[in-house]
Amino acid sequence: MTHGSLCANSLKKQVYAVSHNCLDTGIPEKSIKYISLLRGINVSGQKRIQMADLAKVYESIKLTDVKTYIQSGNVVFSAPESFAEKLRSKIEKAIQKAYGFKADVVLRTAEEWQQILKSNPFLKKAKKPEDQLYVALLRETAEDQTAELLPYCKAKEKFVFSGRELYLHYPEKFGATKLTLQVIENKLGAIATVRNWNTMQALGELAETDKQVKS
Repeated sequence: MTHGSLCANSLKKQVYAVSHNCLDTGIPEKSIKYISLLRGINVSGQKRIQMADLAKVYESIKLTDVKTYIQSGNVVFSAPESFAEKLRSKIEKAIQKAYGFKADVVLRTAEEWQQILKSNPFLKKAKKPEDQLYVALLRETAEDQTAELLPYCKAKEKFVFSGRELYLHYPEKFGATKLTLQVIENKLGAIATVRNWNTMQALGELAETDKQVKS
């Protein structure tokens, strides 16, 4: 393993649930469980969105089983299989219509999310995973340009890139790092959003259960 790559076998099987949307044949259409992350909302008073209202926006475009987690724009939901190709665009357009501003959306299936959690190379090395581990999730797969991130790393900071995720290990405070989201996006040429390990785990749990996770 190099600093710029992490090999992980993607799982082919999707997580399916029964959707309320039916095809003309009368057979219920399969649906896929997703986790979506909104980038840059509720930061310094900008792009303010209440999570209860956001859930209604998702429901308005026929997404089901909608659950939100904390105020940073994390939503777990189910969508008909036929929505998959244009799902992100569908959500972004609905948010634009409801709030009058653009919010970039990062999507993963629940199955992909579990693979991300299992593949973190720093889990055994971090003394306090909840404080030291973060994941930058890219909207699209990016080329490996991570060598350009090295000058921004402090001595003990580490990262591993997997194509759509950048696993980050910050032994010191996240707020003190020079390897910021802005740097990551600029150097990798991709839209991304960062979540700490507590949020990553909580969303994974929320996607696996029918209950709300305590914020």
